[in-house]
Amino acid sequence: MISIRVSTIGGTTTVDMQGDVTDSLVQLQTRIAEALAVPVQRLALVSPDSKELPEKGSIGQFLHDGAQVTAVKMPCNVKASQYAKHIHAQQTYWDWGQVALKDWNSMAHKQGMRVEFPASTGLNVNMMPFVFGDEASLPEELRTYWPMVEVCREELRNHYGDDCHDDEIFFLTVQETEVQEGTSQRRPGLHVDRQSPDSPGPGGRVRWGGLSGGIFLASSVSNSTRVWPCRIDPKAIGDLGCVEHLRQHLGEGADLEAGEMVWLTDVTPHESLPLPSGGPRKFFRLVTSDVSHWYTQHSTPNPLGIVPDPDITTIVDENKFAVTG
Repeated sequence: MISIRVSTIGGTTTVDMQGDVTDSLVQLQTRIAEALAVPVQRLALVSPDSKELPEKGSIGQFLHDGAQVTAVKMPCNVKASQYAKHIHAQQTYWDWGQVALKDWNSMAHKQGMRVEFPASTGLNVNMMPFVFGDEASLPEELRTYWPMVEVCREELRNHYGDDCHDDEIFFLTVQETEVQEGTSQRRPGLHVDRQSPDSPGPGGRVRWGGLSGGIFLASSVSNSTRVWPCRIDPKAIGDLGCVEHLRQHLGEGADLEAGEMVWLTDVTPHESLPLPSGGPRKFFRLVTSDVSHWYTQHSTPNPLGIVPDPDITTIVDENKFAVTG
C-alpha cells in the first residue's frame, strides 16, 4: 500500500488516499472523484512532475509512497487536448443530381432571414408556450410579434412542408429593455442551449429544439449577437451550456445585423455581446417544440392557459441554476 495526498488547485481541499500499487489509475480517479464530489468524467489528475496522469496503467507505475497529486476539475467531459475533435463544422451533402444541399441535421445555422421589430412596450417574457399555428394562442400584447413568428413558420414550411408544426407547442421569448453601456442584454459569454451530460438533476437531459427543429433568434441592434458556424458535441459542453473553454478553437463568429434572423441548433455556439454605448434593445427567440424541460421558476406562463405538451416536455419546479450547481 502507498499513501497519496490529493489537493485541488490552490490547495483549498486536501484528501489523503491509500492504494495498492497494482490498483489502476481509473480506480484511484474514481475514489478521488467520490471524495471530492466531482463527476469522475470531469476529473483530471496531475502528477508531482506536473504531467497529467494517463487513463491506463497502475498506481505503482506512476506514483510513489507519499506522492502529491493535484486534482483538476475540467470544464467539460473532454480533455483540453481533445477539444478540437468535438467541434463539428457546418457540412453539406450531395443529392443524386450532384447539387450541393444543406443537411439540417449537420447544419450549424442559417442566416439571411429579415424581420422588423414592432415598437417597444416593455415586454419581457421567457419561454412562453403557445400553439405555433394559432395567433390567438398568444396574449394580445404579444401579437405584434406574430409577423416575426410567420417568418419562422415560412422557413419551417419551406423545409418540412406546408402543414408541419402548426399544431405543436412552441416557446416564445421577447425582451424589450434598456441596456447599460458595456453590458449585454442577454446572458453573456459563449454558450449553447443544451446542458452538459453530467449536470445534476434533469440538467444533462435538457434540450431546446434539438438538431432538427432548432431555435430562431433576432435582435434589434446590429453586432449584439454573435454566432459560430459549427456544432458542439455534448461531451464538450460545460455547466449551463457554457463553452467558453472552446473559444480559442472556434475561430471567428458572425455578428448579426439588426433585424437579421438566424436559425440554429441547441448545440450551436452563440453569445450576447455588450453594447459599447448602451441603449434600447429588443430580443426575439422562438424555440421549436422539442423542449425536454420547462422550468416554472424561469419561464413565463401563458395567461390563456396554453401549457407545454406533456408528451414532450417535463415541467420542473426547481431553480435550474441551483440544480446544475
